[in-house]
Amino acid sequence: MEMHTTPSSILVTGAAGALGRIVFNALKAEGHHVLGFDQSPCPWDREEDWLVGSLTSMEDCMVAMKGRSVLVHLAAVPDDAPFERALMPSNLLGLHHVLEAARHQGVQRVLLASSGQVVWEPITKGPWPVPARHAPGPLSWYALTKVFAEQAGAVYARDYHMDVMAIRLGACPRHPQHAKDIGTDLMVRDVYLSPGDLSAFFRLAVTQDWAGYHCLNAASRPIQQERLSLVEARSLLGFEPQDQWPMNCEQYWGVPKSDLP
Repeated sequence: MEMHTTPSSILVTGAAGALGRIVFNALKAEGHHVLGFDQSPCPWDREEDWLVGSLTSMEDCMVAMKGRSVLVHLAAVPDDAPFERALMPSNLLGLHHVLEAARHQGVQRVLLASSGQVVWEPITKGPWPVPARHAPGPLSWYALTKVFAEQAGAVYARDYHMDVMAIRLGACPRHPQHAKDIGTDLMVRDVYLSPGDLSAFFRLAVTQDWAGYHCLNAASRPIQQERLSLVEARSLLGFEPQDQWPMNCEQYWGVPKSDLP
């Protein structure tokens, strides 16, 4: 399995969020040139590696994408919310802006965060494990925006010859109450995605040699039943999860002391 050994120039959108911070730090630790892009300033990294801006501004997205070879698009409203006020500007208009900016600025590789909620019906009812690129059975309007993101990524790969990966992420607790909710649901615990496994997946997605459009699942090891198939992720990236619920889940909502200046 071939890898890109030269450090990449990466833009991570939503880098101040629970998942974004984990991925930003993991890629930076690998020696890549990483720029964080978020509405919030970064209190735990160098100012020159951070850009404050909005997905709803095409100008901000164009500036952020300049000189980048890889886009890791994690910025979004992360769960169901009012459609016109929250989901539409961030998850639909924002997606359009970052993909168009990536195309115009010559970004070749795009990693789009999707969600296991896209296939909520098969995850809950089976048969298991649910393969990557299984036909959608979305949970909510939020999940529908992720169906849109997956299809938009496929169009950009087809029409503009960009390499695009849509990643159906498992459950990542964004705050302590979210973790408590996951802890009471065996089904959701089976699709937990730990900070360590999240980091490993994105490191592989950036460095491994792949092309075209792919849709992959990303989850840690299940407690009882493998619900999201990792066959495709193992084959394409060599991804092998190491963790189970609730290993290191608190890293999602706390900044480790080692990350502070």
